Amino acid sequence: MIEYLLFDIDNTLYPASCGLGEEMNRRMTGFVASHLEIDLASADSLRAAARRRYGTTLAWLQAEHDLDDVDPYMEAVHPADLSRWITDDHATTAREALEQIDLPASVLTNGPAEHARRVLDRLGLSGRFERVFDLRSNDYVGKPDREVYLRAARELELRFESTLFVDDVVQYLLPFRDLGGLIVHMSDQDSEAPSIPRISDLRELASIIHPQGSRR
Repeated sequence: MIEYLLFDIDNTLYPASCGLGEEMNRRMTGFVASHLEIDLASADSLRAAARRRYGTTLAWLQAEHDLDDVDPYMEAVHPADLSRWITDDHATTAREALEQIDLPASVLTNGPAEHARRVLDRLGLSGRFERVFDLRSNDYVGKPDREVYLRAARELELRFESTLFVDDVVQYLLPFRDLGGLIVHMSDQDSEAPSIPRISDLRELASIIHPQGSRR
C-alpha cells in the first residue's frame, strides 16, 4: 500500500508543454557558455555529456570548472516571475489532481528551495507538501545520487516499499526503485523504459494510487 508521495517539481507538478523547463534549460546553456567563454552550441554539447557523468550541470561545473559560488547560477537559471509559463489553468489542474490523493507528500528536487516555493505558490500548493528537499539541503548533491533518496527517507521516516516517487527523468527514478521504492514516470512521450509506469497528466496519478477508485 502506498503511504507517502515524493514529487519532483519541474515538468512534474506542471506540464512540460508550458515551456518553463525549456526556458531553464536555455538559461543553463547560456550560463555555461558565459562561464566557460564558449559558444552556445559547444556549451549545449558539453552539458549533455556532463549530465551523463554527473547527473546535473551544476555538479559538473563544481567538479571541473571551479564554480564555488552557486548563487549566481541559481539566479540565472530560475526565473523569478513564473506567470509567463505556469497559468491559472495549470494551477487548477494540479490542485484538483492532488485533492484526489489523500496522502502526505514532500518535494524532492535538484533545484533550489526558492524556485520550488515559487512554483508551489504559483500552483496554489504551498500548504500541500510537508517538506522541500532541495539541492542545498542535500549539500549540493542531486539526484540520481543514492544519498539524496536515503536522506529524505531518513528524515521523513519513510519505508521505500510504501513510498511513491514521481519524476519526469527516468535516470532519477531508477535509484529510488533500486532502493525498493515505487516510481511513476511523468512524460507525454512514449516511455524509454516500458517497465516503469508512466502518466502524461497529473490527474492520472489518482488511478494508480487508488485503483478502481478505492481510497484504501
